[in-house]
This record gives sequence, C-alpha cells and structure tokens, in this order.
Amino acid sequence: MYLITGGLGGIGMTLAEYLVRSCHARLVLTGMDAVPDPALWEDGNDEPLDGADKALAERVSRIRKLVALGGEVVTARCDAADRDQTRELFDTIDKRFGGLDGVVHAAGVFETQRAFRGLDDTGREDCVRRLRPKVEGTLVLAEFLRGRKLDFVLMQSSLSSHLGGLGFYAYTAGNAFMDAFAERHHDADVPWMTVNWDGWIFRERDDDTVHQSVVSPSFASPDFGVVAEIAIRPSEGQDFYSRLMNMAEPHQVLISTADFEGRIDQWVRSATDRQAAPLGHDRTSTTDDADVESGIAEIWTDVLGAGDLTGSSDFFALGGDSLLGVTVAHRLSLRFDVVLSMITMFDNPTIDQTAAEIRRLRGRAAGGTK
Repeated sequence: MYLITGGLGGIGMTLAEYLVRSCHARLVLTGMDAVPDPALWEDGNDEPLDGADKALAERVSRIRKLVALGGEVVTARCDAADRDQTRELFDTIDKRFGGLDGVVHAAGVFETQRAFRGLDDTGREDCVRRLRPKVEGTLVLAEFLRGRKLDFVLMQSSLSSHLGGLGFYAYTAGNAFMDAFAERHHDADVPWMTVNWDGWIFRERDDDTVHQSVVSPSFASPDFGVVAEIAIRPSEGQDFYSRLMNMAEPHQVLISTADFEGRIDQWVRSATDRQAAPLGHDRTSTTDDADVESGIAEIWTDVLGAGDLTGSSDFFALGGDSLLGVTVAHRLSLRFDVVLSMITMFDNPTIDQTAAEIRRLRGRAAGGTK
C-alpha cells in the first residue's frame, strides 16, 4: 500500500498509474483542493460529470482509469505540512490497510501566474507557500514515518536546486532542503530519496502539433518556462519511475533531458561572466524618446547577433534565454535610465512591447501616468 502526498497532481498521478500498472497497487492520494468523492468511481460508476469543475472532472477520469487497471484508490484532503491532518491520515491508513509499504512526497505549490517573480517582488507569503509543503511537509512526514520499515520514501525535487532559475528563490530553497534531508536521513528502514526532475509537460509528444514550443509563452500557459523539445512526458516519467524503483542505494538521482554539464556551464558557471561583461556605451543613458526602439534593437543585435529587427521581433524567438535576458535588461536600464527586471523580458518579449514599457516607466518617474 502506497501513499502519494500531492497524488492528485500531474506527477503524482503519473506515478500512481505506474504503480497500478506494475503491481495493481493500493493507493492513498492526497490533495489540497478538488478532491473527488469516492462515490464518483466506486462500484463501477462511470456516469459523465456534466457541469463539474474541469480539474475535478479530470482527476475523476484519471482515477477511474486507475481503478479499471486494477488499482484500489482512496483520496483524502490533507495538507502535508499540517500535523493534525497528517496524524488523522496515518490513522486512517493503518486502520484500513494495516500499514504502509512506501511513500511518494509530491506535495508542492507551483503557480504559473506567480512562479516567475523578481527578488524585489517576492514577499514572505510567496516564500511560505512554496517552502511549506517541501520543508514543513517533509518534517511532518518524517515524524509519522519514524519507527516504520518502508520500501522507499521518494521525494519529488527539481533540477532547480542545482541550476537555480529565474524567480525560483523559494522553490529552489525548498528542493535543496529535501535533497539535504534525504542525504542526512537515508537508512535501511526509511530509505529517503530525492529525484531532481527536469521540466514536465503533461501531454505526449504526438499531441504537440497544436502547441508552440514554449520558452517564454504567456503566463496563462501551464507550460510556462518549459522547453517543449526536452520536457519530460508522462510515458517517459513512468519509464524513469520503473528504473528508480529498482535502485537500491542512491539517495539522490538527477534527471536531465539535456547535457547536464553543459547546462551547469551555461546557467551557473557563466552567470558571473555574463554579469561582469563590459557594457561600453550603455553606461551613458539617453532620454531621447524617439531613440527607444533603435536603442533596444542595437542592444539586441549586440547580445543576440541578430539583424533586420522590427518592432515585432521577439527576444526569445531569436534565441534569447533567461541569462541573456538579465544582460539585456541591465543594459537597457543603464541606457534609458529606468529599472527593468528580467521579468520585463517575459512580459514584453518584442521590441515594441519593451519600448512601451520603457516609456511607461519614464512617464511614471517624471510624475506622469501611473
């Protein structure tokens, strides 16, 4: 019998399907919201969910699939970081199933609308929301696993704890905590382990035809910040899980779908070099409003090596990434005497949009339109 905290999310459901397919597992899946009523799938219930919340309907559909594959599924509303709720959950598990064989800790918060925020726009609430399930949730889980003997305790971490990531301050810290916890507490009775995942997209590759490659789509996209070509798909994730379940010793496994050392070079080792690069004439600011578009194009050409730019030219479509965006934002700030963050590049990826934002900031600084 296996517990998956956050088991009603995308990664949790993917692992649930693997466990059911491989051993007809009995599962307890927890979540914070849209937790479906068991009556919706028990006794072969397959009635359509007309008018149901989209997230709820999708979860019911996936649970029905698990049951059809031979699994036994129990759902529970539980905050992994809440000691009282977790105590009640474990009491229920012990009474109904007589014990526990393994745990997957997949609880976490990743909101596309709030994920990418500059440090000056990241408050205590943002940090608490992301740290709570990964830090407090891990500590509470450890308390109730003490004295048990399990096959595995698999925590879902991220490559962000090694590569960092724009606006990922709290998210990265939470994952780094889980990595360190697994290293410190891994033993024969409770074999803690973290898996540092690359980005996921919850559709298969043959379903990509109607989707654009996503390096910097709008904040409304569930794939925000994920590069489609190298993202992990559900079937690939299940294949990874089958390998992980056969690993006896490691307490941490990194899964990178692109050359990891190359990414370290690009994202970590080169960051200091990029920030220290000479800025030349950008140190002299200009206030000529008519010069904004041409100034942006000049800096883009210098950084990206792109020519024939127009107002609709898109920074990311031209090969820009987060690190280059930091450099460009800094140079534009110096040139036009404004404060531009990297987030501005995501919100305003074209020359026209960036120019409009620079003019807006200038107007606000001069006491104009707010």
